[in-house]
Amino acid sequence: LSIYIPSEKTVFTGDNIDTEMHPFLGQARLNVWIDYLKGLLAMEVDTIAPGHGAVGGKEIAQKFLQYLEEFMHQVKTLKQAGYSPEEVAEKIDIIDFFSVDPKDRPTVSRLITEGAKVIYAQV
Repeated sequence: LSIYIPSEKTVFTGDNIDTEMHPFLGQARLNVWIDYLKGLLAMEVDTIAPGHGAVGGKEIAQKFLQYLEEFMHQVKTLKQAGYSPEEVAEKIDIIDFFSVDPKDRPTVSRLITEGAKVIYAQV
């Protein structure tokens, strides 16, 4: 769910965008999410208020889109190379796309691992 205020050229995206952090992809439909972000980028928007992180402009949606596309690309490439979902989850290399506090790396790593298994079934 997003709320768009045309007169302010502002979108409140809820959890559709997180700024500078890895999202939970465990229930994601990545193609739908990517299409949403592309649609948002095509709108007359100056301000994006994400569900998590700092308010910004279209650049935060663009970076989040790049993250999701890179995540999908890596999973698809590894799957096409014959790796199982578990192997893909271990091999995906995206944790450094966003800055991660060292104490949070184990949690973020688990988010990525679970997300990779879900996205594996979609590519």
